[in-house]
Amino acid sequence: MKLRHAIPILACSLWLTGVRAPAQETRLSPSTAIEIEHLRNLRDEAVLKAKEPLVELEEKYQATLAKIRDQAQAAGKADLVGVAEASLQELAESGIADGEALHPDLAKAEKIYLVQQQKLAQQIQPFVHKAEKAYVDQLTKMAADLGKRDELEDSVAVEDQATAAARHLAQVMQAPLIALKKSTPLVPGAMPPSSVRIVKATYGTWDKSIEVTDKVRSYIANKSDFWSNPGSMGADPNPGWNKHLQVTFEKNGKTRERGWGENSAAIYEAFAGPQDAEELQLWVTGTRWRNGREDIVFAVGGVVTKGRMIGEWAPDGNNKFNARWNGGEPVVYEFDERWTQITEKGSKERIFKRTLKP
Repeated sequence: MKLRHAIPILACSLWLTGVRAPAQETRLSPSTAIEIEHLRNLRDEAVLKAKEPLVELEEKYQATLAKIRDQAQAAGKADLVGVAEASLQELAESGIADGEALHPDLAKAEKIYLVQQQKLAQQIQPFVHKAEKAYVDQLTKMAADLGKRDELEDSVAVEDQATAAARHLAQVMQAPLIALKKSTPLVPGAMPPSSVRIVKATYGTWDKSIEVTDKVRSYIANKSDFWSNPGSMGADPNPGWNKHLQVTFEKNGKTRERGWGENSAAIYEAFAGPQDAEELQLWVTGTRWRNGREDIVFAVGGVVTKGRMIGEWAPDGNNKFNARWNGGEPVVYEFDERWTQITEKGSKERIFKRTLKP
């Protein structure tokens, strides 16, 4: 298995996530639910595309901080190394540059970043508003069309969603250009939004162990995979004996624990990925998976489609789900360890891969 590192992404939380349309008590027909999800995906994709310059700017700022840290380390400036590392960790965890850096090199880089960020935000704001307004208009038209076809129950439900979307649009237009809270939006095929905080990590044997909390925090802050071995942990508390890594962490307000044996790979998704059935259902809704012949699309309301078949699905733990196609017997599907593909049980050839396209 390859270890990989990912760069954290800045997103203006209110613009993209904001106040979503509330869940409807009235169950939508599958076709209406799928159409609404398609419109929502188009809206989110348009907003994400408009905000790509902000993402690129944050990546450049992060690279600048890393360069300052590396140069300081080479020059033996331990104090600057620590400050730069703290700035990198803060950016990774919260997406915040607060303009309060004290060191001259860091303060200069931070000031340039904040000025450019504000300018970019002003440029992309009209495009964000346009995407949000188009979504409201499309929902309004859909509600009217459903009413003309005497599909009154769906018409009322869609009209309620259009009203909620209009309220959200009003809030977006009044919101500050840059939100100081990092919130990675749920887009088709992306990892779910999450807030992971490492509480404690220990590595060793039952009688000899060391605390490696800061080390694990650093890996998670950089969205990196790592190993349960002396090399990744930075020390060997009991040479010659197999050791164990135990990590206690909080994710989205819940405390959880994971453990790894000697030389086992601890992948980033083990922390950031779905931890239970509830998180899996939240994430999967709105995603599309392809295998070249047919797509699996998860719509709102527990509706799922595969090619021309329509069915219902329910999560089974954090990495499996059951789907019932056209009222038939349940079929079991399983995700891989990184939640990048789905395999249909009993058919290894039926593998569906995650896609970012709606």
